[in-house]
Amino acid sequence: MSTFLNLTRWIQMAEEEDLLVIFRPGPYICSEWEFGGLPSWLSSNKNLVVRSSDPAYQARVKMYFDVLLPMVRDLMWSNGGPVIMVQVRVYARVSILF
Repeated sequence: MSTFLNLTRWIQMAEEEDLLVIFRPGPYICSEWEFGGLPSWLSSNKNLVVRSSDPAYQARVKMYFDVLLPMVRDLMWSNGGPVIMVQVRVYARVSILF
């Protein structure tokens, strides 16, 4: 596997360069990426409402985090690693009243 596709190694490389890491695992990454960085297969289920409290969507998010988060647990600042923050939600829907 390429070093740049190995998440834990990539974070360790940042630490070797004296960098701190703000870990943004998503699941929604940003509006600039197609489908916000979500896997395209999620759109094949027309009844699934992404970025919502839909139980089917939340179940898939849980499966993703159950695999991903243990990979970075030992790399958290509180465990001596370079990850100083985990930002789960990048954009929130906000209503502003004037």
